[in-house]
Amino acid sequence: MKLQSLFAAAIVGAAAIATTSCSNEEHVEGQSATQAEVKFKTNITAMTRSVTTGSSLKQFKTTAFLKQDNTYNTFMNTVVSQANGEWVTADKYVWPYNGSLTFYSVAPSTLNTTMPAADDYERVAPTFTFTAASDAANQSDVLYAVNADHQFTGSLASSIVNVNFRHALSQVVFKAKCENTQWEVSISDVKVHNLKSSGVYTLPMQTTAPLTNNDDVRGSWDLADELHSYNTGLESPVKNISEDVVELTSSSSLPLLLLPQSTTAWDPKNDPKCAQKGSYFTIRCQLQQKTSDGNKIIIWPASGVNAYVDIAIPVAVNWEEGKKYTYTFNFKEGAGYIPPTQTEGGNDVVPGANVLHAVQFNVTVDDYQNTNSEIRL
Repeated sequence: MKLQSLFAAAIVGAAAIATTSCSNEEHVEGQSATQAEVKFKTNITAMTRSVTTGSSLKQFKTTAFLKQDNTYNTFMNTVVSQANGEWVTADKYVWPYNGSLTFYSVAPSTLNTTMPAADDYERVAPTFTFTAASDAANQSDVLYAVNADHQFTGSLASSIVNVNFRHALSQVVFKAKCENTQWEVSISDVKVHNLKSSGVYTLPMQTTAPLTNNDDVRGSWDLADELHSYNTGLESPVKNISEDVVELTSSSSLPLLLLPQSTTAWDPKNDPKCAQKGSYFTIRCQLQQKTSDGNKIIIWPASGVNAYVDIAIPVAVNWEEGKKYTYTFNFKEGAGYIPPTQTEGGNDVVPGANVLHAVQFNVTVDDYQNTNSEIRL
Protein backbone atom coordinates (compact mmCIF):
# COMPACT_ATOMS: atom_id res chain seq x y z
CA MET A 1 0.00 0.00 0.00
CA LYS A 2 1.25 3.46 -0.81
CA LEU A 3 1.80 6.08 1.90
CA GLN A 4 -0.13 9.19 1.02
CA SER A 5 -0.97 12.52 2.60
CA LEU A 6 -4.26 12.74 4.44
CA PHE A 7 -4.96 15.91 2.48
CA ALA A 8 -3.05 17.39 -0.41
CA ALA A 9 -2.87 20.73 1.39
CA ALA A 10 -1.10 19.07 4.31
CA ILE A 11 2.08 18.49 2.30
CA VAL A 12 2.72 22.18 1.72
CA GLY A 13 4.97 23.67 4.41
CA ALA A 14 5.61 20.37 6.19
CA ALA A 15 8.46 20.49 8.71
CA ALA A 16 10.28 18.01 10.92
CA ILE A 17 9.06 17.46 14.48
CA ALA A 18 11.66 18.22 17.13
CA THR A 19 12.50 15.09 19.12
CA THR A 20 15.66 16.03 20.97
CA SER A 21 14.06 16.26 24.42
CA CYS A 22 11.66 13.29 24.34
CA SER A 23 11.96 9.52 24.12
CA ASN A 24 11.02 7.33 21.16
CA GLU A 25 7.92 6.17 23.06
CA GLU A 26 6.57 9.71 23.13
CA HIS A 27 7.46 11.03 19.68
CA VAL A 28 7.77 9.77 16.14
CA GLU A 29 11.53 10.00 15.88
CA GLY A 30 13.03 11.39 12.69
CA GLN A 31 9.69 11.80 10.90
CA SER A 32 7.95 14.89 9.61
CA ALA A 33 4.37 15.58 10.55
CA THR A 34 3.17 14.40 7.17
CA GLN A 35 4.95 11.08 7.65
CA ALA A 36 3.16 10.14 10.89
CA GLU A 37 0.49 7.63 9.97
CA VAL A 38 -3.11 8.08 11.11
CA LYS A 39 -4.07 5.05 13.18
CA PHE A 40 -7.33 3.99 14.82
CA LYS A 41 -8.27 2.27 18.06
CA THR A 42 -11.89 1.32 18.76
CA ASN A 43 -14.09 0.93 21.79
CA ILE A 44 -17.84 0.43 22.09
CA THR A 45 -19.79 2.17 24.82
CA ALA A 46 -22.86 0.22 25.90
CA MET A 47 -24.99 0.46 29.01
CA THR A 48 -25.79 -3.24 28.69
CA ARG A 49 -24.70 -6.24 26.68
CA SER A 50 -25.14 -5.79 22.96
CA VAL A 51 -24.87 -7.57 19.66
CA THR A 52 -21.77 -5.72 18.43
CA THR A 53 -18.80 -5.59 20.78
CA GLY A 54 -15.25 -4.37 20.46
CA SER A 55 -14.13 -7.86 19.54
CA SER A 56 -16.90 -8.54 17.01
CA LEU A 57 -16.67 -5.24 15.12
CA LYS A 58 -14.65 -5.89 11.96
CA GLN A 59 -15.22 -2.83 9.81
CA PHE A 60 -16.50 0.74 9.87
CA LYS A 61 -16.29 3.79 7.66
CA THR A 62 -15.10 7.23 8.62
CA THR A 63 -15.13 10.74 7.16
CA ALA A 64 -12.62 13.34 8.33
CA PHE A 65 -12.80 17.11 8.09
CA LEU A 66 -9.62 19.20 8.24
CA LYS A 67 -9.60 22.80 9.42
CA GLN A 68 -6.24 24.33 8.59
CA ASP A 69 -5.31 28.01 8.21
CA ASN A 70 -8.96 28.94 7.50
CA THR A 71 -9.24 26.34 4.76
CA TYR A 72 -11.27 23.15 4.80
CA ASN A 73 -10.73 19.75 3.24
CA THR A 74 -12.19 16.29 3.68
CA PHE A 75 -11.84 12.65 2.81
CA MET A 76 -15.15 10.82 2.54
CA ASN A 77 -16.42 7.42 3.60
CA THR A 78 -13.08 5.71 3.99
CA VAL A 79 -13.47 2.07 5.07
CA VAL A 80 -11.41 1.02 8.10
CA SER A 81 -10.98 -2.74 8.58
CA GLN A 82 -9.51 -4.92 11.28
CA ALA A 83 -6.51 -7.00 10.19
CA ASN A 84 -4.11 -8.88 12.47
CA GLY A 85 -5.31 -6.97 15.50
CA GLU A 86 -4.92 -3.53 13.91
CA TRP A 87 -7.26 -1.12 12.17
CA VAL A 88 -6.10 -0.36 8.64
CA THR A 89 -7.27 1.49 5.53
CA ALA A 90 -6.67 0.55 1.91
CA ASP A 91 -4.22 3.46 1.66
CA LYS A 92 -2.19 4.77 4.57
CA TYR A 93 -3.04 8.32 5.54
CA VAL A 94 -0.67 10.65 7.39
CA TRP A 95 -1.27 13.60 9.64
CA PRO A 96 -1.14 17.18 8.36
CA TYR A 97 1.54 19.50 9.70
CA ASN A 98 -0.98 21.68 11.52
CA GLY A 99 -4.71 22.09 11.96
CA SER A 100 -7.29 19.81 13.54
CA LEU A 101 -9.27 16.85 12.23
CA THR A 102 -12.85 15.91 13.09
CA PHE A 103 -13.79 12.27 12.40
CA TYR A 104 -17.32 10.94 11.96
CA SER A 105 -17.43 7.12 12.03
CA VAL A 106 -20.35 4.71 11.54
CA ALA A 107 -20.94 0.97 11.33
CA PRO A 108 -21.95 -0.99 9.40
CA SER A 109 -19.97 0.57 6.58
CA THR A 110 -22.96 0.15 4.24
CA LEU A 111 -25.00 2.81 6.06
CA ASN A 112 -26.40 5.53 3.82
CA THR A 113 -24.67 8.64 5.18
CA THR A 114 -24.98 12.29 4.20
CA MET A 115 -22.03 14.53 5.03
CA PRO A 116 -21.97 18.34 4.97
CA ALA A 117 -19.70 20.28 2.65
CA ALA A 118 -16.20 20.67 4.04
CA ASP A 119 -16.63 24.34 4.93
CA ASP A 120 -20.01 23.62 6.63
CA TYR A 121 -18.96 20.84 8.98
CA GLU A 122 -18.66 23.13 12.03
CA ARG A 123 -22.36 24.09 11.84
CA VAL A 124 -24.02 21.20 9.98
CA ALA A 125 -24.07 17.68 11.46
CA PRO A 126 -23.80 14.50 9.35
CA THR A 127 -26.80 12.18 9.12
CA PHE A 128 -27.57 8.62 8.10
CA THR A 129 -30.79 6.83 7.16
CA PHE A 130 -31.71 3.40 8.45
CA THR A 131 -34.56 0.90 8.27
CA ALA A 132 -34.79 -2.00 10.72
CA ALA A 133 -35.39 -5.38 9.06
CA SER A 134 -38.58 -7.20 10.05
CA ASP A 135 -36.86 -10.41 11.19
CA ALA A 136 -34.38 -10.54 14.05
CA ALA A 137 -32.05 -12.79 12.04
CA ASN A 138 -31.65 -10.09 9.36
CA GLN A 139 -31.20 -7.12 11.66
CA SER A 140 -27.92 -5.32 12.24
CA ASP A 141 -26.55 -3.21 15.04
CA VAL A 142 -25.90 0.46 14.24
CA LEU A 143 -22.94 2.30 15.75
CA TYR A 144 -21.67 5.87 15.55
CA ALA A 145 -18.67 7.76 16.92
CA VAL A 146 -17.34 11.31 16.78
CA ASN A 147 -13.79 12.53 17.38
CA ALA A 148 -13.93 16.33 17.28
CA ASP A 149 -10.92 18.63 16.75
CA HIS A 150 -8.23 15.98 17.05
CA GLN A 151 -4.76 17.49 16.75
CA PHE A 152 -1.50 15.69 16.09
CA THR A 153 1.15 16.99 18.52
CA GLY A 154 4.02 14.79 17.46
CA SER A 155 3.51 12.06 20.05
CA LEU A 156 2.65 8.49 19.19
CA ALA A 157 -0.42 8.73 21.41
CA SER A 158 -1.78 11.71 19.50
CA SER A 159 -1.43 9.86 16.19
CA ILE A 160 -4.03 7.30 17.32
CA VAL A 161 -7.70 8.18 16.95
CA ASN A 162 -9.59 6.54 19.82
CA VAL A 163 -12.93 5.82 18.20
CA ASN A 164 -15.54 5.23 20.93
CA PHE A 165 -18.72 3.87 19.35
CA ARG A 166 -22.19 4.19 20.77
CA HIS A 167 -25.33 2.24 19.87
CA ALA A 168 -27.99 4.14 17.92
CA LEU A 169 -30.69 1.48 18.41
CA SER A 170 -32.57 -0.11 21.30
CA GLN A 171 -32.21 -3.81 22.03
CA VAL A 172 -35.26 -5.87 23.08
CA VAL A 173 -35.12 -9.42 24.46
CA PHE A 174 -37.76 -11.73 25.89
CA LYS A 175 -38.14 -14.20 28.73
CA ALA A 176 -41.09 -16.21 30.03
CA LYS A 177 -42.34 -18.07 33.09
CA CYS A 178 -45.60 -19.61 34.26
CA GLU A 179 -46.48 -19.08 37.92
CA ASN A 180 -49.80 -20.86 37.48
CA THR A 181 -48.83 -24.27 38.80
CA GLN A 182 -51.73 -25.91 36.96
CA TRP A 183 -50.45 -24.76 33.54
CA GLU A 184 -47.56 -25.47 31.24
CA VAL A 185 -46.77 -23.08 28.39
CA SER A 186 -44.89 -23.61 25.12
CA ILE A 187 -43.90 -20.64 22.92
CA SER A 188 -42.85 -20.74 19.26
CA ASP A 189 -42.48 -17.03 18.43
CA VAL A 190 -42.81 -13.49 19.75
CA LYS A 191 -43.68 -10.43 17.68
CA VAL A 192 -44.13 -6.75 18.39
CA HIS A 193 -46.57 -4.73 16.31
CA ASN A 194 -47.12 -1.12 15.24
CA LEU A 195 -43.63 0.28 15.59
CA LYS A 196 -41.87 2.85 13.45
CA SER A 197 -39.23 1.14 11.37
CA SER A 198 -37.13 3.79 9.62
CA GLY A 199 -35.71 7.23 10.18
CA VAL A 200 -32.89 9.70 9.84
CA TYR A 201 -30.27 9.93 12.58
CA THR A 202 -28.38 13.17 13.15
CA LEU A 203 -24.97 12.60 14.70
CA PRO A 204 -23.75 14.71 17.59
CA MET A 205 -20.97 17.20 16.93
CA GLN A 206 -19.04 16.54 20.14
CA THR A 207 -16.61 13.70 20.88
CA THR A 208 -18.31 10.48 21.99
CA ALA A 209 -15.88 9.66 24.76
CA PRO A 210 -16.50 6.63 27.04
CA LEU A 211 -19.57 7.36 29.16
CA THR A 212 -19.18 9.08 32.51
CA ASN A 213 -21.71 10.58 34.88
CA ASN A 214 -21.31 13.96 33.23
CA ASP A 215 -20.91 12.92 29.60
CA ASP A 216 -23.76 11.51 27.58
CA VAL A 217 -23.24 13.01 24.13
CA ARG A 218 -25.82 11.61 21.73
CA GLY A 219 -27.50 12.46 18.48
CA SER A 220 -31.21 12.29 17.65
CA TRP A 221 -33.68 10.29 15.54
CA ASP A 222 -36.32 11.71 13.22
CA LEU A 223 -38.64 8.76 12.53
CA ALA A 224 -40.96 8.16 9.60
CA ASP A 225 -44.64 7.50 10.39
CA GLU A 226 -45.03 4.13 8.67
CA LEU A 227 -45.62 1.25 11.11
CA HIS A 228 -44.33 -2.32 10.92
CA SER A 229 -44.27 -5.58 12.86
CA TYR A 230 -41.16 -7.45 14.00
CA ASN A 231 -40.68 -11.10 14.88
CA THR A 232 -37.97 -12.94 16.77
CA GLY A 233 -38.14 -16.03 14.56
CA LEU A 234 -37.34 -18.57 17.26
CA GLU A 235 -35.54 -21.54 15.73
CA SER A 236 -37.70 -24.03 17.65
CA PRO A 237 -40.48 -23.81 20.28
CA VAL A 238 -39.50 -23.33 23.91
CA LYS A 239 -41.59 -25.99 25.59
CA ASN A 240 -42.98 -26.79 29.02
CA ILE A 241 -42.34 -23.40 30.59
CA SER A 242 -43.20 -23.49 34.29
CA GLU A 243 -42.26 -21.45 37.38
CA ASP A 244 -38.62 -20.98 36.38
CA VAL A 245 -37.76 -18.08 34.07
CA VAL A 246 -36.46 -19.19 30.68
CA GLU A 247 -34.87 -17.13 27.92
CA LEU A 248 -36.74 -16.90 24.66
CA THR A 249 -34.13 -14.57 23.17
CA SER A 250 -30.86 -13.11 24.43
CA SER A 251 -28.27 -10.49 23.50
CA SER A 252 -26.42 -13.08 21.44
CA SER A 253 -29.39 -14.99 20.01
CA LEU A 254 -32.27 -13.37 18.12
CA PRO A 255 -32.63 -10.08 20.01
CA LEU A 256 -34.68 -7.39 18.31
CA LEU A 257 -32.71 -4.27 17.36
CA LEU A 258 -35.28 -1.51 16.95
CA LEU A 259 -35.47 2.23 16.59
CA PRO A 260 -35.80 4.16 19.86
CA GLN A 261 -39.35 5.46 20.20
CA SER A 262 -42.39 5.94 22.43
CA THR A 263 -45.78 4.37 21.72
CA THR A 264 -49.29 4.11 23.12
CA ALA A 265 -50.56 0.64 23.99
CA TRP A 266 -53.38 -1.04 22.09
CA ASP A 267 -56.67 -0.78 24.00
CA PRO A 268 -58.42 -4.15 23.50
CA LYS A 269 -61.60 -3.00 25.25
CA ASN A 270 -62.26 0.29 23.45
CA ASP A 271 -60.34 -0.35 20.24
CA PRO A 272 -60.57 -4.13 19.68
CA LYS A 273 -59.49 -4.01 16.02
CA CYS A 274 -56.64 -1.58 16.78
CA ALA A 275 -57.81 1.19 14.49
CA GLN A 276 -55.72 3.63 16.54
CA LYS A 277 -52.57 1.59 15.85
CA GLY A 278 -51.55 1.05 19.44
CA SER A 279 -48.59 -1.25 20.00
CA TYR A 280 -48.79 -4.80 21.31
CA PHE A 281 -46.93 -8.11 21.51
CA THR A 282 -48.18 -11.36 20.11
CA ILE A 283 -46.99 -14.62 21.64
CA ARG A 284 -47.48 -17.72 19.50
CA CYS A 285 -48.09 -20.35 22.13
CA GLN A 286 -49.82 -23.43 23.41
CA LEU A 287 -51.21 -23.79 26.95
CA GLN A 288 -51.86 -27.07 28.72
CA GLN A 289 -53.83 -27.72 31.88
CA LYS A 290 -52.46 -30.30 34.29
CA THR A 291 -54.99 -32.83 35.55
CA SER A 292 -55.13 -34.61 38.88
CA ASP A 293 -54.23 -37.94 37.27
CA GLY A 294 -50.95 -36.58 35.86
CA ASN A 295 -52.15 -35.96 32.33
CA LYS A 296 -52.39 -32.68 30.43
CA ILE A 297 -55.19 -31.13 28.42
CA ILE A 298 -54.58 -28.48 25.75
CA ILE A 299 -56.64 -25.41 26.68
CA TRP A 300 -55.17 -23.09 24.00
CA PRO A 301 -55.66 -23.29 21.06
CA ALA A 302 -58.93 -25.12 20.63
CA SER A 303 -57.47 -28.15 18.84
CA GLY A 304 -54.28 -29.68 17.53
CA VAL A 305 -51.53 -31.37 19.53
CA ASN A 306 -48.83 -29.41 17.66
CA ALA A 307 -50.85 -26.23 17.13
CA TYR A 308 -49.59 -22.82 18.22
CA VAL A 309 -51.80 -19.72 17.96
CA ASP A 310 -51.12 -16.07 18.80
CA ILE A 311 -52.30 -14.30 21.91
CA ALA A 312 -51.92 -10.52 22.23
CA ILE A 313 -50.47 -8.40 25.05
CA PRO A 314 -50.86 -4.59 24.91
CA VAL A 315 -47.62 -2.68 25.55
CA ALA A 316 -46.59 0.96 25.65
CA VAL A 317 -42.87 1.42 25.01
CA ASN A 318 -40.50 4.26 25.81
CA TRP A 319 -37.19 3.10 24.38
CA GLU A 320 -33.94 5.06 24.39
CA GLU A 321 -30.91 4.45 22.20
CA GLY A 322 -28.13 2.31 23.57
CA LYS A 323 -30.34 0.59 26.15
CA LYS A 324 -31.48 -3.00 26.49
CA TYR A 325 -35.07 -3.82 27.45
CA THR A 326 -36.01 -7.24 28.81
CA TYR A 327 -39.67 -8.29 28.83
CA THR A 328 -40.66 -11.32 30.93
CA PHE A 329 -44.07 -12.81 30.14
CA ASN A 330 -45.63 -14.29 33.27
CA PHE A 331 -48.58 -16.64 32.72
CA LYS A 332 -50.22 -16.48 36.11
CA GLU A 333 -53.94 -15.74 36.02
CA GLY A 334 -54.66 -15.05 32.35
CA ALA A 335 -53.37 -15.46 28.83
CA GLY A 336 -53.87 -12.12 27.11
CA TYR A 337 -56.32 -11.21 24.38
CA ILE A 338 -57.45 -12.33 20.95
CA PRO A 339 -55.22 -10.33 18.56
CA PRO A 340 -56.91 -7.51 16.64
CA THR A 341 -56.03 -9.17 13.34
CA GLN A 342 -57.21 -12.65 14.32
CA THR A 343 -59.92 -14.00 12.03
CA GLU A 344 -59.61 -17.78 12.41
CA GLY A 345 -62.76 -19.31 13.77
CA GLY A 346 -65.27 -17.05 12.04
CA ASN A 347 -67.91 -15.52 14.26
CA ASP A 348 -66.54 -17.34 17.31
CA VAL A 349 -63.40 -15.16 17.30
CA VAL A 350 -63.79 -11.70 18.83
CA PRO A 351 -60.68 -9.45 18.59
CA GLY A 352 -59.86 -7.91 21.94
CA ALA A 353 -61.65 -10.62 23.92
CA ASN A 354 -59.87 -12.54 26.68
CA VAL A 355 -58.18 -15.68 25.43
CA LEU A 356 -59.12 -17.74 28.48
CA HIS A 357 -61.83 -17.13 31.00
CA ALA A 358 -61.75 -18.56 34.48
CA VAL A 359 -64.53 -20.96 35.33
CA GLN A 360 -66.85 -19.12 37.69
CA PHE A 361 -69.78 -20.39 39.73
CA ASN A 362 -73.11 -18.86 40.63
CA VAL A 363 -74.62 -20.83 43.49
CA THR A 364 -78.30 -20.87 44.35
CA VAL A 365 -80.06 -23.03 46.92
CA ASP A 366 -83.74 -23.70 46.70
CA ASP A 367 -85.65 -23.31 49.92
CA TYR A 368 -87.15 -26.37 51.47
CA GLN A 369 -90.66 -26.65 50.24
CA ASN A 370 -93.49 -27.51 52.48
CA THR A 371 -95.36 -30.63 51.59
CA ASN A 372 -98.37 -32.04 53.34
CA SER A 373 -98.86 -35.73 53.46
CA GLU A 374 -101.59 -37.51 55.22
CA ILE A 375 -100.68 -40.78 56.76
CA ARG A 376 -103.53 -43.04 57.56
CA LEU A 377 -103.20 -45.61 60.23
